[in-house]
Amino acid sequence: MGPSREPSLRAHGPLEPATLFFPTFTVLVMMDEIAYERLETITEEDLLKIHRAAAKGQHRGGGVRNWPRFRALTEDLRRAAAERRPLIDIMADVFDDIERDPQPFVECNHRTAMHLGLFLAKQFGQRLRYSDRAGEKLREEWERMTKAQLRKWISDHLVPLEGD
Repeated sequence: MGPSREPSLRAHGPLEPATLFFPTFTVLVMMDEIAYERLETITEEDLLKIHRAAAKGQHRGGGVRNWPRFRALTEDLRRAAAERRPLIDIMADVFDDIERDPQPFVECNHRTAMHLGLFLAKQFGQRLRYSDRAGEKLREEWERMTKAQLRKWISDHLVPLEGD
């Protein structure tokens, strides 16, 4: 029996310093798979926790206004994860589902969408990075934006977690 064709770290010596800090393609794929598995199991309670965090200290509080729309949001997230849709598409759909009428929450729909976007990005090893002004500008233009424009905005503001 000949030597194994499997790569061996011992055969190549210690890991190079760059390898310790920059994930390999395989690791990134594995991280995405874990993120998709997490989203496949997201619950209504998970979304309510995100909404409560977004609504904390704002207005009169939160709560669900439109339960069918809220439940559809949960199902849409699970379905998108099961289909392994790209993160940017998932986020654009979430932004669209939450911000457009009929809105699922009593108040803080924009803040909830942004908090959920931050949550989703983090699950995939990314960060949604934007200034207060950029967030306000998005809020002003959101209702008139197409999904393609939302995807572009997200793409322009999505950075690797270690890139901040």
